[in-house]
Amino acid sequence: MYNLLVHGRSKKFVSRLLHFLFTSKPYSYASNIAVGVMVCEFAGRGIHSSNIVNVAIVSILMWFFLNWYSDSIQKDSGRFVPSKLLIWSPFIVTFVMSAHQNVVAVLFLLIHGAIIMLYPLKATHHIVAPFGPLIRGMTIFTQVFFILAFIGELSSITYDFILVVLAISLLHVGRNLIGDIRDILQDRYEIPARFGFAVSLWTVRIVMTVVSCLVFFVPKGMISIGLPVAIQWISFEMLVVFISKGNENIIGYLGHRLFILTLTSACILAGFFFGLSGKICIILTALMLLLQPTYTYLPGKQFPTLQEIKLSLK
Repeated sequence: MYNLLVHGRSKKFVSRLLHFLFTSKPYSYASNIAVGVMVCEFAGRGIHSSNIVNVAIVSILMWFFLNWYSDSIQKDSGRFVPSKLLIWSPFIVTFVMSAHQNVVAVLFLLIHGAIIMLYPLKATHHIVAPFGPLIRGMTIFTQVFFILAFIGELSSITYDFILVVLAISLLHVGRNLIGDIRDILQDRYEIPARFGFAVSLWTVRIVMTVVSCLVFFVPKGMISIGLPVAIQWISFEMLVVFISKGNENIIGYLGHRLFILTLTSACILAGFFFGLSGKICIILTALMLLLQPTYTYLPGKQFPTLQEIKLSLK
């Protein structure tokens, strides 16, 4: 009896652990690591520095914190609500690592953490909701400066680097907005649910236009970021043209999945042009592709089936 009880508890523990790992959206691990490593390479620390490993670790830890804290606020149907210990463990570990580095890193971590805690309110607060995509972009912007402080290289900031960071942060704004289009039938307060698909579509177009203008002024920016952006924009517009009216959630679903690939590619390419080794770029690309199947493991979200996608085509 005791053995059965222990086995049952162990099985439940493993099941919950896998659940929380999958709801931390592994399909985005590569993009978060790529942002951190890109910053490290820009600062000239070199791929052989232990800072590269530490930056990858804190990037993933803060991604865990964002997702698990969001789950505790949003309480989506079908998902377990994480315990406070699970929610705060990634932040506490990152805090300790930052304190070991320098005091400035702790300050920027607190700012980054505060923005993360503001983000999930978009699902519950009608005033915050329209600014959700912008807040998501701010989480990336503050992540970059936290990492620079973490490795002690805030003085390395240049005009070109600011433009790249703004472009990547705005790409996350666009990605988040397209994700809200995907969830248009389930959300209550977000831009697509409140103001409609047309407003959301034009907002995405404006964001992409601004990004295109920013990368135009960055050396090699048109290749490293502009090319993935162009692919994403053209593909998204094709979805708008070929998917029939009334299936905006399918446009959002396909557009969001595509955006994950192009955005991660932009981060990897930007890192490559800052000096990231080809080997690391290949590893990040493989990680991005291998973890894409985890996308549909999001209890509480309703994704269109292949048959529904086929029927939506004009």
